[in-house]
Amino acid sequence: MTFMSELPASDTHDVIHHGGAVVAVVVPIAEYQRLRQAAEEQRVNEEFDAARTEYLARRDAGTIRYVSHEEAGRRLGISSR
Repeated sequence: MTFMSELPASDTHDVIHHGGAVVAVVVPIAEYQRLRQAAEEQRVNEEFDAARTEYLARRDAGTIRYVSHEEAGRRLGISSR
């Protein structure tokens, strides 16, 4: 997501001034929703990237171990049929 420090001269959005500075921009609700969706998608992507990076580091360090379904059940105290 890109944040702007000032509005382009060609921008047609209404702005709210306070103390000589632009403090808010009025945008159509559909545009606002697109911006919110983009921010959420970016957050999810960053969380995924962080989790993947952590997994790859653990895999490369050899700290991930796999066990069979039956062994996992035994370790968790779940009886198999």
